[in-house]
Amino acid sequence: YWEFNTRTEIRLSSEAEYIEAFNDKLDIAVKRRLRTSYNIAAELSGGLDSSAVVHHLHKQIGNDFHPFSLTPFSKDFDFMSERSYVTPFSEAKGLNVNFLDGTERSMHEALEWNLRTQDEPLRDMNGMFRDIIYEQCRAKNSRVLFSGFGGQEMTSSAINITLELLGTGQFRDFWNEVKQRSRIDGEKILTNLVK
Repeated sequence: YWEFNTRTEIRLSSEAEYIEAFNDKLDIAVKRRLRTSYNIAAELSGGLDSSAVVHHLHKQIGNDFHPFSLTPFSKDFDFMSERSYVTPFSEAKGLNVNFLDGTERSMHEALEWNLRTQDEPLRDMNGMFRDIIYEQCRAKNSRVLFSGFGGQEMTSSAINITLELLGTGQFRDFWNEVKQRSRIDGEKILTNLVK
């Protein structure tokens, strides 16, 4: 039903126009997903992706949705907590965030659920305890869950792009991506290639 257009290049006259165009597109995307007779929920981490989505959601419907934030389930994983980013953002918007800490499940239960639903091992901790959020959505009678998942992979996560280029045999583009990433990171090309 949708195909990503890689041929048409958008040319605007200033950075401000690009920002405005992006905001317009995100507003439209959020608005199109609001059509439901059920409650609305949103995932809110400390990242730019979910924060941008929640900002546009809040702009359109105010506080009439249920924001959820999954925080680490033990002090051992406190370094992963983005609560210090979520809290000032949610306070500025007047949002009552439902913080979930994962203590509702054991690590074993979480791993079992992930293997059953994804049929593969987890690549990172972002996928852990997702069932808790889904259960909370069900409890709040929410069938639409806004999320920022995938935003950075589409725009700025070089490793995913680089591996895809390599895996699909686009070697010239792969090499250019490695060189650009090296320039951005201030590293030698060989070092970045190995990484």
